[in-house]
Amino acid sequence: MMKVSFWSTTIGQKAVVAATGIILSIYVLDHLVGNLLIFGGRSTINGYARLLHARAGLLWTARAILFVTMVLHIIASTQLWWLNKHIASPHRVREEEERPACLRFRADDVDRTGNRSVCNFGSAQEFDGTLILGAF
Repeated sequence: MMKVSFWSTTIGQKAVVAATGIILSIYVLDHLVGNLLIFGGRSTINGYARLLHARAGLLWTARAILFVTMVLHIIASTQLWWLNKHIASPHRVREEEERPACLRFRADDVDRTGNRSVCNFGSAQEFDGTLILGAF
């Protein structure tokens, strides 16, 4: 039996992107709260600055974790994008080609008023383009 690593599956990569996205979002919110302390007055922001300088080792550890998190997020999302673009796209094209001609959207199907002519298996009807695009 072949062993499959967590990273080699798209589900695993999506989980990595989700987890790293949550970590990065928590950092952004924490950074926002720290910056909002400026409205608390001079003593509040200076106390926060002293706290950060007193815990420099913890700050550098957080920076390293954020850097690794950012790199993993970029690598996983880039790989997922590449897989979607180069491997999953041909299936979408085939599905579009297999759809009946009257259900495919083409620019020349839109008349000069902006409405789209769509056949309803023999009878032509006029529809607003937003309704048709929203239905598919």
